[in-house]
Amino acid sequence: MQILFFTLFSVLLTVLISKLTQPIVKLSAFVKRIGRGQLDERSLIRGKNEAAQLARTIDQMLDRIESMIEQITYEQTGKRKAELEMLQAQINPHFMFNLLNSIRLNILMQGDKENAELIGSLSSLLRMTFNRDNEFIPLREETDTISHYVTLMNFRHANQVRLEMNLADGTAEALVPRFMIQPMIENAIIHGFEQFGGEIFIEARIIATTGTLVITIKDNGIGMSQENLKRLRETAYSSERIAEEDRKGFSGIGLRNVAQRLSMIYGASFKLNISSEPDVGTEICLEFPLNYGKVGIENADGNFGG
Repeated sequence: MQILFFTLFSVLLTVLISKLTQPIVKLSAFVKRIGRGQLDERSLIRGKNEAAQLARTIDQMLDRIESMIEQITYEQTGKRKAELEMLQAQINPHFMFNLLNSIRLNILMQGDKENAELIGSLSSLLRMTFNRDNEFIPLREETDTISHYVTLMNFRHANQVRLEMNLADGTAEALVPRFMIQPMIENAIIHGFEQFGGEIFIEARIIATTGTLVITIKDNGIGMSQENLKRLRETAYSSERIAEEDRKGFSGIGLRNVAQRLSMIYGASFKLNISSEPDVGTEICLEFPLNYGKVGIENADGNFGG
């Protein structure tokens, strides 16, 4: 009787131990498969014991890892696509500039200097627009951009734009944010022809005084009322979305955009003055630190950081 009882007890104990150890054996084999890189595996171990709870935790961890891998793959694919598009964007302008230059030389060889000059101005203007590697450029490059722009506008408007630029000695190599003066010349021309209709005279004076660059743009347009002038002064530094009229024209950069950019770069060292009289014209004056090298925002010590 004792032998029978002992045998029965041994069988029951073996079954019980098997049930207790089977999930651990399965979990061990499952972990080994994961170690071999089979991350799409799942344990499928069910129950309420510690082994089953550990298996569920590992399954959840694998789900998160798989999701992260998919996200990284998606981002890397998008990055490669963006890099390819960027490369294409660099190639296409290069091809276009070469083509424009070939057309210009062909026209020049035929003796048509006027149209060859127009194509040269267009090519230079587009090159400045596409080339955004440097946020700051020598002032002479900005004035060259203005000259090319006015050349094209005179072709469009039958030579009715007169531009006079005066640069003080020593200012040509000063570093300025690109497309800083051109938008104001553009605004004077656009609004002048829309509302004035006659010959437009624009004067740009650039001087340097006590470490400050002073740029004054004056036109003979229709000017504006005191009410409109007050509103323009109040909204010049506004962070609201740039008005649609500021986006018209070649560069799509209006006075508000220029004022905001210069304010962010130079902080309190930037000053903007606007004056205007109806039927007389408008004058805009920009003042900011004169720099030939490093350009940045002025800190509390009065020094400029990059």
